Amino acid sequence: MVLIIIKIALSIAAGIPAGSAVVYVFNHVPGRWFCDYGENPVERGRELAKAKGLTEKDAEKVTRSLVDPAFKRIKENPWRWVFAVGFSCICLRLSLQAAGQTPAGELFPTGGHFHSGGEQLLIMQLTLAGLSVCWVLLLIALADKIYMIIPDQFLLILMPAGAGMLPIHAETMDTDMGSFLRELTGYRLSDGMLAGIYIFAGIAIGLGLMLFVALLGRLISRTDALGMGDVKLYAVLGFAVGAAGIVFVFLLSTLTAGIWAGLDLARGKTGRRDHKPLGPHICGAAIAYVFIILPYIL
Repeated sequence: MVLIIIKIALSIAAGIPAGSAVVYVFNHVPGRWFCDYGENPVERGRELAKAKGLTEKDAEKVTRSLVDPAFKRIKENPWRWVFAVGFSCICLRLSLQAAGQTPAGELFPTGGHFHSGGEQLLIMQLTLAGLSVCWVLLLIALADKIYMIIPDQFLLILMPAGAGMLPIHAETMDTDMGSFLRELTGYRLSDGMLAGIYIFAGIAIGLGLMLFVALLGRLISRTDALGMGDVKLYAVLGFAVGAAGIVFVFLLSTLTAGIWAGLDLARGKTGRRDHKPLGPHICGAAIAYVFIILPYIL
């Protein structure tokens, strides 16, 4: 019980600065981060105003948010507290992972196959890596929602955050595929090789799915159904969440994006050829995978 109380306190202690950091970083990164290649912030503001059909007043606000360092792109209150609650829940969920599988007499649950003396260290790493990945994903979702772009800088930050998942992928592969690969090749692959295979499969699947969707959309609508930012996001997410994770993200994000687009069409808020950002759906699905699914497959 004492250990659980400590974990709750640490989760809150991690969630509060993480929530404030998202607001601070998003409000202070250079406006050029939200511009396409060769674009300046003023041009980007005009393009956004045209794409979103903004009024002159709202268009001026968007442009100012890109050129004025003092402009608040998102309000500190209540959003830093909303994000803090979310990040605290993520930390708590991951640190108390597989709580329903606690054997009688154990103080802390040891779900899945982490029954060694280093299980607490591995769960701590899972918590920090999961928090870091979700933190960057929230920045990406905000950028695509507000400015309809996925900055390369945020994707570069997501890569080292996802690197924290490497030992977890190795553990997953060792249980699920390690014996199969051992029988197939006759060799016992190291944890590093297993993690590498899992990550490479995730990247390949992510890129393959996005390129297929982009090609299909091009053939059907004669327009670009996806931006390169979405394709790059899937590739980096394949590195972060692995093969199983990227398939889950694709299925859930496609479902939620389709439902959202259908509702907008029914309410007359959008046309069939209007472009809507897919990034928030992708990031939301990835956060759901880390928060809900990942602890159960360990």
